[in-house]
Amino acid sequence: MSMKEYITDIKELNSKKVLIYINDAPSFALYKNEAEKLGIHEGEVFDEAKKNELYGDTLYKRALNRSLGLIKTRDHTINEIKTKLGKEYYPDEIIHKLICFLKENNFLDDKRYAAGYISYYSATKSLMLIKQELIKKGVDKSVIEEEMAGYSEQNPDIEEELIFKLLSSKYDPDITFDDEKDKYKFKSKVFAFLLRKGFSSGMAGEAIKAYFDI
Repeated sequence: MSMKEYITDIKELNSKKVLIYINDAPSFALYKNEAEKLGIHEGEVFDEAKKNELYGDTLYKRALNRSLGLIKTRDHTINEIKTKLGKEYYPDEIIHKLICFLKENNFLDDKRYAAGYISYYSATKSLMLIKQELIKKGVDKSVIEEEMAGYSEQNPDIEEELIFKLLSSKYDPDITFDDEKDKYKFKSKVFAFLLRKGFSSGMAGEAIKAYFDI
């Protein structure tokens, strides 16, 4: 027999919304007039009928509209939508149900997102930096690596082209030095710059050697 659920607290979130606690855990947010209309009061039992009405209708529809509004502005990863909804106190079971719906109806697709992100940013960022950014956005490593492999196969010179583009936008290839110490300091500075852009030490070293002929 499942444990009864009680509305143990109602806290103000802002001027319009309240946060409802079920069995002492923050569970969902409602508009103040909505909570009153639905009979959400501290100390009362949160029964199945009330839960089904809220979760199956009010909160699910609101989460769906919120998600579609976000997706309309730009493509999102699955994790980005989960995180945004979680921060807005939508229950986990609603988020899970909604994510399944959005994936099944092609509103969310991490493979598509990764492919588009790689294609768009590869003109200005190294693939390593792009990979790090996609991981932060919650895209699975295997998905990123698969999409990067396909992109690199179709664009084999993309990294080399980018590294020389970055160097040419910042440095004169015919720069001269007063002595070996100045040359070493300069090479170290450029090397660090390329590492920050996400290039490997080997690629950075080869590019410096080829571009400056030093």
